[in-house]
Amino acid sequence: MVVPQRSGEIEAESYITKITCADLIYDFNAKKAEGKGPEYSLELAIKVSDCILLSNERVKDSPCEEIRQSYMECRKQHRIRGPCRQLGLMLEECVAKHVGRLD
Repeated sequence: MVVPQRSGEIEAESYITKITCADLIYDFNAKKAEGKGPEYSLELAIKVSDCILLSNERVKDSPCEEIRQSYMECRKQHRIRGPCRQLGLMLEECVAKHVGRLD
């Protein structure tokens, strides 16, 4: 269960990481689906985690941070994502332009 106060932050990260860590996330999910055992997915999980941390650092040092903050503030005000969707899409575009792929 997602804590309501953090849901906007977690959703903002999803807009970011689907750009910055897309291949790693895809590979991680594929390995899990293959069911080869935790040792295969654990290594990728660590790489995904590192990519997410690096993504957040890069976004904080970019013009995208202001959009991220606006998205999180919007989500605090609205329980549903709809009113904030445009900000999420703007964040995604900004990350693609200013941060790019990190995986």
